[in-house]
Amino acid sequence: MKKLNIKVPAGVTRAFGKATLEIKKHSPEILMIAGIGCGIASTVMACYATTKVEETIANETEMLGKIHEYEEDPERAERVGYDIEKDAPKDKMAYYVRIMVKLIKLYGPAVATGGIGITCILWGHKIIKGRNVALASAAAAMSESLNKYRERVRNAVGEEAEEDIWYDRHDETVKTTVKNADGTETEVEKTVKKEGHIDHPTIKYFDNRSREWHHDVESNKFFLECQQRVFTERLRRRGYIFLNEVLEALDIEKDAYGNQFGWVFDPSRMDNDVDFGIYVSDDPENVDFINGIGKSVRLHFNVDGDILSNNLFRKFDQEHPVAK
Repeated sequence: MKKLNIKVPAGVTRAFGKATLEIKKHSPEILMIAGIGCGIASTVMACYATTKVEETIANETEMLGKIHEYEEDPERAERVGYDIEKDAPKDKMAYYVRIMVKLIKLYGPAVATGGIGITCILWGHKIIKGRNVALASAAAAMSESLNKYRERVRNAVGEEAEEDIWYDRHDETVKTTVKNADGTETEVEKTVKKEGHIDHPTIKYFDNRSREWHHDVESNKFFLECQQRVFTERLRRRGYIFLNEVLEALDIEKDAYGNQFGWVFDPSRMDNDVDFGIYVSDDPENVDFINGIGKSVRLHFNVDGDILSNNLFRKFDQEHPVAK
């Protein structure tokens, strides 16, 4: 017999493949919705089954009632020829088994539907958890790769040049007015080193965008040091702190990373302190802040890592907060 060679058009297979990909992509949401739907359906089915209980086991209940009557009135049982000692235990067991079977059949669909709903929800949770673990592992691998890359760059161009690249430091020409000895003013140009904005989840700027910021440098320094002590004590008492909790207290804009990154208290470690990295000596902006020249400061939070996925790692240490 000759085999049929049916060729499916490429457009159909691509459409099917894209649909399958979308289903896999949104499988946690689909499973959650299916699980909730099954849970609701199971409840409705169980309520409906309850209304049918009396009707379903009416015959068995009636027969059990007669057995109980015979047990209470042995003379009547003897008149109808019913042996209480021999027949009653056997008949009651048979009726109980029948009632159990009928109840299982009655409530079985509701229980099965509820079980399917629970399975869908747990399956969806497993998929999400697996994806989160994969993302956390990828983030840790990327962080390690970045640190190694920075180390190679430092070895190639020198530590100072590498830091200039990392902090986006560049020379900029500015015009300033200088007073001469005779009282006249002269406009001169001078070159100053400027820094760009660092986009990093654990490096934030405490400046005039925060309502807690003041024009007085010492006030800002005192406020930040007090907040460090407050959150260090909270870490020791509660055992964990999210980065967004700290950002909220400092009135700095929160982000998605702050809902996962934070600190976890570890009794085996000596440095269970929340450190904002104010006194980072290799950050020129922070040096100016410490010396009272600059009013703003770049905060280098010494987070332990992603505390939700238990992927804990110190991104920054006290001597070099950006790269080890």
